[in-house]
Amino acid sequence: MQAFIPYFSTIGRILISAIFLLSGISKTSAFEATEGYMAAMGVPAEMLPIVIVFEMGAAIAVIIGFKTRVVAFMLAGFTLLTAVLFHNPLGDQVQFIMFMKNIAIAGGFLFLVANGPGSGTMFGIKPKNTTVVTSDRTLCFETGSPRMAPLALRVKVAIKQKPDDITYTHLWPVPGHIEQLLCGS
Repeated sequence: MQAFIPYFSTIGRILISAIFLLSGISKTSAFEATEGYMAAMGVPAEMLPIVIVFEMGAAIAVIIGFKTRVVAFMLAGFTLLTAVLFHNPLGDQVQFIMFMKNIAIAGGFLFLVANGPGSGTMFGIKPKNTTVVTSDRTLCFETGSPRMAPLALRVKVAIKQKPDDITYTHLWPVPGHIEQLLCGS
């Protein structure tokens, strides 16, 4: 499983964005029906072209890793807004499920906001890895990524009971040389 971890970020971005890409495409093929549905829900039908461009453009941006945090934040808000506007009343079981689906998708987008696009993006430089091994754990720290704040450090502490056990990940600003701060050299 460890060998596939670099691919999971890309696969996850594709899976969470596919619904928006397909939704935008389907809205173009059923334009008039979608306008009528939006108007029936109290949303101006004139918004439909903007919604189509946003859904498709934002989905493509997340898939390729372009401005992922900003776009994911906007998609989280869009998804929450559509849950409230289009999936009421919550007493209807189907609408409740659709509402909760939107809440879960928004949660996934907020995870992207918090953690960034991960590996496999078309933008950004892969950070340089340095590993220091101690008797009971491995510290892997990454620096040099343009997606991270200047002088920032991501630390993964892995308890070496099993090769793929990772117990902690954190991002914080680091003054000075990282090697001196963490390794004492």
